[in-house]
Amino acid sequence: MFKVHFLKYKQTLTKFLKKKHLRYGIPFILFCIGGSFGLSRVTDVRYKYRKVSSVRDEAKHKGLNLRKPQELTLESQYEKLKNQLDIDHWENKRIERPWEEGVEENAEKN
Repeated sequence: MFKVHFLKYKQTLTKFLKKKHLRYGIPFILFCIGGSFGLSRVTDVRYKYRKVSSVRDEAKHKGLNLRKPQELTLESQYEKLKNQLDIDHWENKRIERPWEEGVEENAEKN
């Protein structure tokens, strides 16, 4: 009697598990819901550490002098380099590659 009920339940269970909705749909839905909970944990970190003091405050407290972020910009560094170097008049110099032998000799002949 127990075997008959067991076989009947086993057949209905295997028939139930062969359906595509269960094989693909339920894992997908669980993944979406689990991903939502996972992303909420990740975004909570953003708000949790928002009120943490910056590195500048800690450095100032310990006596380190850091530059202001406005002092060091890409434009200021470009202007400094532009004043130091003459970027309008330059000459392209070819160097000898390891696989090329006698490049300078060939260039002098031409």
